[in-house]
Amino acid sequence: MKSNYYYKNYIENKYKKDGFYNTKVFISTTPDSTETDVKMLVNIDKGEKVKVGNIEFVGNTQLSDKKLKKAFKNTKRKKSAKNI
Repeated sequence: MKSNYYYKNYIENKYKKDGFYNTKVFISTTPDSTETDVKMLVNIDKGEKVKVGNIEFVGNTQLSDKKLKKAFKNTKRKKSAKNI
C-alpha cells in the first residue's frame, strides 16, 4: 500500500492544477477489523483560489515584451472596471 504522503501529495497537486495552491490535506488511517484493510479519512481544506493580478516583465533582455505577452495569450484575464 502507498503511504499517506503519496496520497496527500497527489490530492494537493490535483487542486494546484485548478489554482488552489494553499490546499491542505490531512489523512488519518486506522486498521480495519479484518486486519487486511485500512480505513482512510481524508480532510481537504482547499483554501482560496490563487489569482494573478498583474504580470510585469523586469530585466528582460532576450525577448521583446510583446513576445512574452503573446506567450500568455491563452491566460484568462478577469474583467474589472479598470479593464473594460
